[in-house]
Amino acid sequence: MRVSFIVFSSKAEIVLKLTGDRAKINEGLKYLNAVKPAGETYMHEGIKQATAQMKEQLKKSSSIIVALTDGKLEPYIHKLTKDEADEARTFGARVYCVGVKDFDEEQLADVADTREQVFPVKGGFQALKGIVNSILKQSCTEILTVEPSSVCVNQSFDIVLRGNGFTLGRQTEGVVCSFIVDGATNKVKPSKVKNDYVLCPAPVLYSVGQQMEVLISLNSGTSYISSTFTITASTCSDGTVVAIVFLVLFALLALALMWWFWPLCCTIVSVTCLPVRWGEKGSTEEGARLEKAKNAVVSIQEETEEPMIKKSPTSPHTYHQSESKWYTPIRGRLQALWALLRRQYDRVSLMRPTTADKVRRGAADRERFVFYPGSQESEQCPNELARPV
Repeated sequence: MRVSFIVFSSKAEIVLKLTGDRAKINEGLKYLNAVKPAGETYMHEGIKQATAQMKEQLKKSSSIIVALTDGKLEPYIHKLTKDEADEARTFGARVYCVGVKDFDEEQLADVADTREQVFPVKGGFQALKGIVNSILKQSCTEILTVEPSSVCVNQSFDIVLRGNGFTLGRQTEGVVCSFIVDGATNKVKPSKVKNDYVLCPAPVLYSVGQQMEVLISLNSGTSYISSTFTITASTCSDGTVVAIVFLVLFALLALALMWWFWPLCCTIVSVTCLPVRWGEKGSTEEGARLEKAKNAVVSIQEETEEPMIKKSPTSPHTYHQSESKWYTPIRGRLQALWALLRRQYDRVSLMRPTTADKVRRGAADRERFVFYPGSQESEQCPNELARPV
């Protein structure tokens, strides 16, 4: 940062030329402390000297002019001051005004970029310390971050520059984003300008590793407020590979769940029919061996009727309706859901193999025989049902 001190009355005098030397700046401040304000208020002469120093600079940069006065401007002097301020703005300067004691705030608002850039000091020169922080906050424009730092090849994108003071100028139409790609400069108007960020559409990068430098200007490219920021192009996946990986993982998970769940509920039990050996008289061999007991007497015990005993009429029960609570509807729904789940579990449990199942391992295969206790009918194979003649 470089500083210049200029005093003006009926004419302007440069106390300290534009410099960044701290020792010279301290000497200039000591000289200003000895100056006693007096004489005419030819503010335009002081702004003219500041503009002349800006013209002499080989490298264009953002400049700030802070004009301090303690008197009113004559109508003609007021017009000259406005013209000189406009001339300074064409070279990238922003103009701020400080009024002490007897001043016209409307005149200073015409000279400054905006009314917000006029700082009145009613308490005299001794109260100037109170507006230092306000001037610094209003006059400082900085870029903190630029997003994104890396972009995809052959894809359009927007640049977001975050910082402070992007709307401090007289008008936001002067805000310009400059993109330098392979030595070519492309100036683009931002799509949105706020005090803390600027949004600019950026050109497309076509090769991997290609770099683009980003600059921002508040005065249509006359000067830039900071150094360049670099953005690099890289390859990007379109998400197809990620989707395929997720599908494969999902399929493997489904197979694992089926492998674990199948033995629990879906085991297929094969029933092998037992061969039936027929005997004589249309009965099986085991049935033919049975002989009817001789001289068998079948006696049936007569049942005696028991007298009916009349029960005394009982008094009807009195039902007391229980007081419903706030959780009664929720409890009823939970009980119904539990009963439904219990029925489904009992239904599935009938299909599961039990400890009553017997397994016979053969030389060729494995057969399972299921015995149902209490069953009087035997399931026979279709080939074994034919009765021998």
